[in-house]
Amino acid sequence: MYKIYKNFDSHSLSKNIDHDEEKLVNSLRKSQQANNLFNDFEFPDGFEWEKYLRKYQLEPLPSEYFSPEQNYPTIQNGFKVGMKLEGIDPLHPSKFCVLTIVEIQGFRLRLHFDCYSGRFDFWTNADSKHIFPVGFCKKTRRKLEHPPGMNTFSWKQYLSTTNSIAAPEELFHINKILIDQSIMDKFSINDKLEAVDIANSALICVATIRDILNDQILIHFDGWDDSFDYWTSV
Repeated sequence: MYKIYKNFDSHSLSKNIDHDEEKLVNSLRKSQQANNLFNDFEFPDGFEWEKYLRKYQLEPLPSEYFSPEQNYPTIQNGFKVGMKLEGIDPLHPSKFCVLTIVEIQGFRLRLHFDCYSGRFDFWTNADSKHIFPVGFCKKTRRKLEHPPGMNTFSWKQYLSTTNSIAAPEELFHINKILIDQSIMDKFSINDKLEAVDIANSALICVATIRDILNDQILIHFDGWDDSFDYWTSV
């Protein structure tokens, strides 16, 4: 049996969401600090898997236990620090934003929301399905969230003003996803369904398909803020 809450104060909910985001950011920061302290104490010269496994007499899981998507990258990371792109906000998955690559570690990218605090930066893989070349939103008729303070936005003018370059389109994995179109054609925007709440997997809720992107659908919980939306593969 699932309990459904029909009435809520949207203003209060919005404030709680902001507070929850603040707690999430602080929690992630504390986790990173704790991890750094562990690494500095145990491995002052830097963490190495071989030393860690040998010290604690552990065995790594064989790579064949993982799916191809979870395994070692098979392509090179051609992105460079300073390149600009478009991408999905992980805290607000229905929003597409202007991003800049500010750090690269191996196959990982640290992305920064232009004109926002660095505390909202996030890491993702270079082959993420949620990053896109400049102009993607215009091409697919999606709304691109402008950097704050800008009433109008033009990528050509913005790149010139910031003396930046756009990440080359061929670097993005979005163009290489294999899609079973016969399956995706069965789904439409505004279709109703039931979906698991990923924040509380004990709950199954009334939901709507808000968007469709290649092999993914955007789940929106009816009556709730879009910060609870999430993308899932079909």
